[in-house]
Amino acid sequence: MDKQWTGRTDGTPRMQKALIVLFRYIDIRVMYGVMAVVIVGYMLFRRSATRAQYDYFRRCYRVSHLAAIRLTYRNFYHFGQVVLDRFAAYAGRTFRFIYEDEPLFQELLDSDKGGLLLFSHAGNFEMAGYTFSPGNRTMWALAYAGESEVVKRKREQMLNRNHIHVISVKDDMSHVFLLHDALSHGDIVSMPGDRQLGHSRDIKSLFFGQAAPFPMGPFHIASRMRVCTLAMWVMKEKWDTYRVLVRRVEGTTAQQLADSYAAQLEQVVRHYPTQWYHYYDFWNGQIDRTQPFDR
Repeated sequence: MDKQWTGRTDGTPRMQKALIVLFRYIDIRVMYGVMAVVIVGYMLFRRSATRAQYDYFRRCYRVSHLAAIRLTYRNFYHFGQVVLDRFAAYAGRTFRFIYEDEPLFQELLDSDKGGLLLFSHAGNFEMAGYTFSPGNRTMWALAYAGESEVVKRKREQMLNRNHIHVISVKDDMSHVFLLHDALSHGDIVSMPGDRQLGHSRDIKSLFFGQAAPFPMGPFHIASRMRVCTLAMWVMKEKWDTYRVLVRRVEGTTAQQLADSYAAQLEQVVRHYPTQWYHYYDFWNGQIDRTQPFDR
């Protein structure tokens, strides 16, 4: 699987609309039960993604073949829950959020300077934007433009009501100029720190003991514009509960910031190993596949 995220949720627009209507009348746990069965066929269909997750568990956690298969299944199942939770939110369902390090995030909101909020493809970061508002601050969320019109419309409706605006990633890289303008005007910008955006260059940082390519863009922007940089993860703990983790990303150079972020990400995914949804060879073939990672 290519490391560029396609940005599209599976399913036709008609199916997605039907799912939103369905969630207005049935308990989400019923759909979790259906997902538990359907996900097996999905794993067989998405063989490259399944292999990537299997290798991740086998090499990073030094588990047996059977344990890696079990963890891979749980990873796909948790990802299915993440997707269902989003559609349930579109239908008006609410979830419980437990915030850690909230003063750290409040410090960012209280500042009159621009700030960068990095997320990753671990947990369900988008759900946070559906529940909290940056107050009197303006916030921009970078998102891939490849989603269906149903998802894009619902997502923007949910975010806009909390004063969060979407910047779509485009091939002409125009989103980069919008990001710079937003930060220059003292706004807050959220963007992924573990996935390429457009044609961004890589920066190598240690991740599970091996050099891994992270996107240069976020860390270059943070170092060049000297803005406060935080990382946030929204991790699922129960069927109706998420835990919000906030960490400071420290450093003055792009490399230092990338190293800090990689260390924070590793700490989070070690605690929630089945909630990191990368689905491709994150280490870009630059490791010895015959040997497990050092812990």
